[in-house]
Amino acid sequence: MKAAFIDYLEFWTKMPVFNATANRRQFWLPLAVHTILLAALLVSTHQVNQYLAGRGVNIGIAFSGALPLWAVIVFLAEIVLILMASVGTFMSLARRLHDADFSGWWLWLLLFSGIGYLILLVIALLPSRKNLRWPLNQTDA
Repeated sequence: MKAAFIDYLEFWTKMPVFNATANRRQFWLPLAVHTILLAALLVSTHQVNQYLAGRGVNIGIAFSGALPLWAVIVFLAEIVLILMASVGTFMSLARRLHDADFSGWWLWLLLFSGIGYLILLVIALLPSRKNLRWPLNQTDA
């Protein structure tokens, strides 16, 4: 449990570290936590129901009184969390690629939405390799 907390904390504190590695747990644990948090926030503001009902996402800013104030605040917190977690996940994915002995240039595959994501998903699932070009783990950076 302590190692999991440290891995999650390192996701935020080692965000700008690019030239290091991240093992599978260091990459997937924060991603799972952020997915669960985002799902809870989306459900709490009824955004999922709005979207599934075909009404789009209504944050209540353009139309006065469309949503309660707490829902607007939570939704804006979601936006901040999404942006921060996206940058952190991008950097963590670069470290994960390094751990599987791939260059960070593979991140360009994200431009090719479907197939690029699938290729990077497979690479992120690969086990760690030895004798890497990036010998430093994010914990040591």
